[in-house]
Amino acid sequence: MDNRTSCPLGWLPWLCLSVGLLVTLGIDGTRGLGEVLGEHPVLALTHFRGPQYLAWLLLLPIALLVRSKPRTFGSGANSTLGAVGCFFLCAAVGFGVSAWFGASDVDLPPLYHDEYSYLFQAETFLTGRIAWPPLEDGELFRQMHVLESPVRASRYFPGTGLWLAPFVAIGLPYLAAWCVAGLTAGFAALAGRCWTTGTGYLAGLLVALAPGTVVFGNSLLSTGPTTMWMTAFLWAFLRTYETRMWRWPVLASLFIGLAFLTRPMTAVGLGFPFALYAIVRVVRDRQREGVRFGLLVGTFAVSVLLMLSFNVATTGELSTTPYGLYTARHSPSHVYGFYNRERGQAHRGEETITSYDAWAENLTPARAVELDLERWAGLVVWSGGWMPFVTFGLVALLGLRRFDDRLLLVLLALVGLTAAYTPFAFAGILGWSYFAEALPFLLVALAVATIPIVAGSFERGRPLIGLWWLGLWAIALTGNLTSLLPQAFSPSSELLYPRYQAQQQAETERQLATRGPIVVVVQARPEDSLHTTYVHNLPRLDGPIVRMWMTDEAQVDRVTRERFPERAIYLYRPPTDDRPPQWQLRRAPLK
Repeated sequence: MDNRTSCPLGWLPWLCLSVGLLVTLGIDGTRGLGEVLGEHPVLALTHFRGPQYLAWLLLLPIALLVRSKPRTFGSGANSTLGAVGCFFLCAAVGFGVSAWFGASDVDLPPLYHDEYSYLFQAETFLTGRIAWPPLEDGELFRQMHVLESPVRASRYFPGTGLWLAPFVAIGLPYLAAWCVAGLTAGFAALAGRCWTTGTGYLAGLLVALAPGTVVFGNSLLSTGPTTMWMTAFLWAFLRTYETRMWRWPVLASLFIGLAFLTRPMTAVGLGFPFALYAIVRVVRDRQREGVRFGLLVGTFAVSVLLMLSFNVATTGELSTTPYGLYTARHSPSHVYGFYNRERGQAHRGEETITSYDAWAENLTPARAVELDLERWAGLVVWSGGWMPFVTFGLVALLGLRRFDDRLLLVLLALVGLTAAYTPFAFAGILGWSYFAEALPFLLVALAVATIPIVAGSFERGRPLIGLWWLGLWAIALTGNLTSLLPQAFSPSSELLYPRYQAQQQAETERQLATRGPIVVVVQARPEDSLHTTYVHNLPRLDGPIVRMWMTDEAQVDRVTRERFPERAIYLYRPPTDDRPPQWQLRRAPLK
């Protein structure tokens, strides 16, 4: 076989395939990254596909024997109707797959403290408020990741609560997550179509079927909406790059602004290369093109002003975010930057949640590199697997000069996000959540590297070779859908087992509340509830179930008598290793 029968990139894809196969087999045989990354769920859930790829390799000689008339692949006219069809197809697949895996669990309580805080935020926004006045005796109702003063508000940035609010209003919060999964896949498809139609379909379907999309497409965390807005930004920026229409820079600015209002560090990290490119264009092109890119940069200032206004409404200061204020008060060792524990120790006080603060490790430069490796390993596993990542990632890197600078911007965005989170002392949920927003960027880049190989094979009368290359992705996705995701969504997994445990408390509360509204007094310390959310309430404390801590007995009796005379009061002792949960009627309604 000569170069003309392989692909426009010559022998490079075959060299990269060899490296990818060797890496996959090496990891498969030795669980090789274990010594570097340690035991972590991201490796425990990894299902390596070495035998399947070897079997697929044996089919390559058959593909080489088949010739046909040269034809094009994935390069049809980029029409508006075609773009709409591609968007909705990929969005439907993304929505459907996430809903398929999560529909049976929507009635379970959320998994993370953060999710309860986002629900608190959404409920607050639905009342037309940004925050609530502080409560007298507020320590009884302390909720993780919720500020108690100078106002009561979620510690998090407003974007997630704004996205969740309409879905919370109709009682379907997880519908918001499934829509995020679908829209992210649709926007990835549109971004891919900025190269070719085939790239669009491949990028959209890869994102829709990626296990990471499905996992965060069943959570109420900020990860999903941020990923969606950043993927939409990528599409709009690429359209700004290739067209002269004024609406695209405005849309790009709008989308990255929404991401900034949801998770600013991620928006800055992923968006930095694009911002730098836009600034260069403004300086270099002082005519129409420079003005268009200047519009993109300038209108982003609106999001910054909105964030500053939000800071004032929640903390009273322009430069202090509720996230930063909560960290300073309750977990000073979680501060951003190196040697965080050494710096945080000096700021510990009475409000520090000791167990939560101690969760942070002291970040050294060497440990930061390890965490980056762990996050990247998680991103690879949850985006598709090692074989396609190494193979097509090397094609993109080594063949970069044969692509245009749009692909370089996408790859630099991954570098920017890595740099943004390197000085942070946590790997993230499942060992990679701080890199989760990079998943569509990575898969768009890999799709851009894949389609020329496939299209080149078709153009040279070797269609089975092109389909064989696509089969590498099919093996990865099939394995994820049939083993990785079913394991991740099994009742015993770390994603669902804690939710089933929390369901026991929730079920008992609902049964008791059928007789009338109740107050549940939890006999545990807030410091001891690092992994379980025992106390969470509607912002007005007017739900059928109000939960509070048993701190001082006399204080609890006074507050329940004054605030909730019409409610029955139940004492709840959470389960321990040697006894089941205990419930006790502490007081009947007073009237």
